[in-house]
Amino acid sequence: MSELARVGLVEMLRQSLDEQDKIAVYERYSRGDIGEDVARIHLGEKLDKMEEEKESFEAAMERDTSEFLTDRDGE
Repeated sequence: MSELARVGLVEMLRQSLDEQDKIAVYERYSRGDIGEDVARIHLGEKLDKMEEEKESFEAAMERDTSEFLTDRDGE
């Protein structure tokens, strides 16, 4: 198969996936069920964005939220 044909097929695959499919692929990748190369074929650069979003979410979960609940005016 030519490189051009392979690139075309990968692009068609990516376009055919809906958001639920993309989430399922990412979850399988996160669990180690599929490798990064397979996930990247399905998700492309979206894989990097999903990783960044996951890291941001985890960082937010680790923050001390007590400062958001205290009254700063002393009331």
